[in-house]
Amino acid sequence: MTVIQFKQVYYYYNEKDEPAAADLDVEVKDGEWTAVIGPNGSGKSTLARLCNGLLLPSSGGVYVHGASTKDDAALSGIRRRVGMVFQNPDHQFTAPTVRDDIAFGMENAGVERAEMKQRIQKVAEQTGTSHLLDIEPHRLSGGQKQRAAIAGVLVLQPDIMILDEATSMLDPAGRKAVMEMVRHLHKEEGMTVLSITHSLHEAMEADRVWYMEKGRLLYDRSASYILQHPEWFEKLNMPLPYSYALLKQAQEAQHLDPLWIQAVREAGQ
Repeated sequence: MTVIQFKQVYYYYNEKDEPAAADLDVEVKDGEWTAVIGPNGSGKSTLARLCNGLLLPSSGGVYVHGASTKDDAALSGIRRRVGMVFQNPDHQFTAPTVRDDIAFGMENAGVERAEMKQRIQKVAEQTGTSHLLDIEPHRLSGGQKQRAAIAGVLVLQPDIMILDEATSMLDPAGRKAVMEMVRHLHKEEGMTVLSITHSLHEAMEADRVWYMEKGRLLYDRSASYILQHPEWFEKLNMPLPYSYALLKQAQEAQHLDPLWIQAVREAGQ
């Protein structure tokens, strides 16, 4: 089932400039994890912001569960269904403690207090933030902040999660913790995920990979296809990650033991 649909979408930040999104005609499927990669200025973050109406198409349409983001009456419902996690978690904190920050969105949505407590407990367990609830957000590590920010999104019970370079400011430990959580939400809880990333290793976690340049979606490939065809990176003039370069050498040498391939993939995480 399609949950987000782009129909011939163009978006211009300035009418005199080239489009930041051009002729987007693609779908996000329910329960699928899609990673969006491409060079700086390729339109990745523009695409993400078009998904929940933070940006509205200059032409064409974006539809979430069939509702247009241009429909003012549908926009609040769309934003409840499409949760957005940004690059800098500090931009998402508005309250003195993690608990209060997680509760903030529910207060605005009019959720009953008893229901709020139950939801906070659930998302804290999901995101590994139960021990952080009474701490001031600015005292957290980068990874803890991002997990708390994700908890603040999950508590509104979206069915689609968008990560806009959500790990790019984290150290390796923080990045690993956030990715493990996203992996759990996707695989164990069926969350639809759209992740904007510069990390090819993170992109390989997804079911599908979209490659963008100059606002256009040039390639839509399954991650398994890319894993089996590492020359894809070379065609796009993208450096092959070390573990995948090692895998390519193994494939060329016909060293294709499944356990060995899995070990190579995990080495890059």
